[in-house]
Amino acid sequence: MTLGIIGCGLIGQMIANKAAFGFGMDVVGYAPNAKQEEMKAPIRLLNHRDEVLERADIITIHLPSLPSTRGSMDYSAFQMMKPKALFINCGGKDVVVEADMARALNEGLIWGAGIDVLDSEAVEYGNPILEMDNVIITPGTAAITRQAVVRSCSTAAQGIVEVINGKPIAFPGNRIGK
Repeated sequence: MTLGIIGCGLIGQMIANKAAFGFGMDVVGYAPNAKQEEMKAPIRLLNHRDEVLERADIITIHLPSLPSTRGSMDYSAFQMMKPKALFINCGGKDVVVEADMARALNEGLIWGAGIDVLDSEAVEYGNPILEMDNVIITPGTAAITRQAVVRSCSTAAQGIVEVINGKPIAFPGNRIGK
């Protein structure tokens, strides 16, 4: 099977290593600014996102929510995928057009979906995705581990010390994604 990764940053590369070395999968990917020689994982970068959608049996999204990515996984993107494809969304909450994904699932354009992110933090009663047998929804808490919480607190404390001492902040929140 072929895994397609859209968004080949640190998390995408970690997924690629697990897929390739743990499951023997071929891994293809797309990230607009990535360079093949910089990949620390066995990802064969393709020239366009659509190539990944057309080739992969499983597609996993790891894109942040940016003006350039919002709504980029729409109905036309699902139409490019294989009819037996599985779709996993671990990206920013508005990267995938949820209604289009539900339509693609209902019409059999894709076989199933694993979703870590929905349009609304509080899932609304009556959301058709909740009734689908071919969808698994996780609570979006994968990063809430003991280590992640400790690191987050340490990073925040480091930032406070840097501000007090008049030094540049190592991890400024207003520069993320730029």
